[in-house]
Amino acid sequence: DINIFLWYLLYNDIYLPDNIQNWVMNYYAYLWKHRKGSIIKGLLDDLPFSMYSDITVACNRNMLKKSNLFHSLDEGFLRALSATIQPYMYSTGQILAKRGEINQTMYYIRHGLVQVVGDTADDKIATLLPGYLIGEMYLLCRIPRNVTISTASVCEISVLE
Repeated sequence: DINIFLWYLLYNDIYLPDNIQNWVMNYYAYLWKHRKGSIIKGLLDDLPFSMYSDITVACNRNMLKKSNLFHSLDEGFLRALSATIQPYMYSTGQILAKRGEINQTMYYIRHGLVQVVGDTADDKIATLLPGYLIGEMYLLCRIPRNVTISTASVCEISVLE
């Protein structure tokens, strides 16, 4: 609950910069609106792997269908792969990947808007909508990112590393 968090900060004389406070407030507001306050991370942790992978492959099937990279893989591999995909919440303005950095991460936008930026912050290349897959080639190749990717709104994004 956000009130407990705010009370904890006040009680312990912890000062957070305004931008971080806003991120926290936006995060909890988003959770309340879209999930009625519940957090699903960890909910499936106690299930047997076969049940867990059935659920995760069903949840991630749209993401996996978006990429030609996964079309020819057998169902067993897709089940194992889908179990490694993690859901994350991002606040507006958070950077997912910076131009020039090397990481092997793919992102799938479930909710929210993501901004693709070139050399400078003013060089906006595209705004990506839910259902868009970003960075499949970086899963296979250790090459520098050619753009910066940041959130343009509160986002729910599935991440595969």
